[in-house]
Amino acid sequence: MARKHNLGSLVSVQSSAPSKTQAPSPTSLSGSYRSSGALGSVAKSLGSLRQKADEAAELEILLKTGATIIELSPDLVETSFVSDRMPGNEEAYLQLRDAIKSTGQLSPILVRPHPTKAGHYQTAYGHRRLRACRELGLSVKAAVKELSDHDLIIAQGQENSARADLSFIERATFAHSLLKRGYERSTIMTALSTDKTTLSRMLSVSEAIPHILIEWLGPCPTIGRPRWQELAESLKASPNQTSWETFIGASGKTEDVDKFAELLDQVQDRARQARQLEKQSIKPVTKAAPTASWVSTDKVLTIDLEAKKRATNLVFKSADASEFASFVMTAVPDLYERFKAQTTEKDKAKN
Repeated sequence: MARKHNLGSLVSVQSSAPSKTQAPSPTSLSGSYRSSGALGSVAKSLGSLRQKADEAAELEILLKTGATIIELSPDLVETSFVSDRMPGNEEAYLQLRDAIKSTGQLSPILVRPHPTKAGHYQTAYGHRRLRACRELGLSVKAAVKELSDHDLIIAQGQENSARADLSFIERATFAHSLLKRGYERSTIMTALSTDKTTLSRMLSVSEAIPHILIEWLGPCPTIGRPRWQELAESLKASPNQTSWETFIGASGKTEDVDKFAELLDQVQDRARQARQLEKQSIKPVTKAAPTASWVSTDKVLTIDLEAKKRATNLVFKSADASEFASFVMTAVPDLYERFKAQTTEKDKAKN
C-alpha cells in the first residue's frame, strides 16, 4: 500500500490538457481481463497476469485521486530528462507491445507539461508504453500533472522500483545520474525506495565501472549486486587499463552473461598481474655475507666477522657458542692492550 500512497500524492491534480477524452470508468476494465489464449508457457502466463494486476492497481490510484486521463499523440511526448532504463531486454518490451496491440493500453503513463516546449509533455514514467504506442501508431493514454524536477524523478523512480523489473545496474546508474545532477542522497533514496547502505553500494559500483563498459554490457537482468561489486573491486585493483574500445571491439560475445564473464576474467587477470609485478618490485632483504670467518680445527666452532656501516659484529656459531663468547669477553681487556701495543709498534716502524 505504500506505493499507492506515494504515487497517489503525485497525481492528485486535474489535467490542464484538453479533456475531449473522458477518464475511463472502472467498469471499462472488465474486458481487459479476458483470457488471451495459450501463452506458450506458465512463466509467460504469470508474467502477463502480474503486469495486468500492476496496471489495474496503477489505474485505480489515478482514478481515485481525481486525475483526468487524456489521449495524446506520442509525437508530443518526450522522455524524462534522466534515463532509468538501458537498451536491452527487447523480449520483455515486445511482450508489452504485443499486449497493448491485443488488449489496448490498460494503464496510462504519467506526464507533465514540458518545461520549455509549449503544447508538449515530458514523461515521468511509462516510457516503454509510450514507445509501444508510437510504434503501433496509437494515441497514448496519459495523466497530466504539474511536476517539479524533484517530483518527476520521485515518481519515475518509485514507479519503476515498484514494478521490480529494473536490474541492479540500471538502478545504480540511475542513482549515479541523479547524484551528478546535484540531487541529495535522501531524495535518491526516496526515488529508489532504498536505504543508505544499498545506495552507497550502488554508487560505489557505478562510479568504479567505466560508463562505456556499462553501456556495452547492458542491463544484465540476471546479474545481481555481488557480481557487480566483484567487477568493481577488480577494476580498482587493476590499474593502467588498455583502451576499452579495443577490448569491446575484439570481443565476440553477444549475450550479456557471456560478455560479463569475459570482462570479469580479463579484469581479474590484470589485477593478478599487477599484484605479481608489485611483489617483484619489492626487493627481499638479504643478509650480507660475512667479511671473514674462522672455523676451529675440530669444526665445532665458527666465528663470522660481519662488517657493517656503523658496527662490526662477531657471530659465534656452535652448540656452546654462548659459553665461549663469555670466555672471549673475559679476555677482551688483555686482547685490547695487545692490540694497542701492536698498533704502536707499527706506527714506530713507519716513522
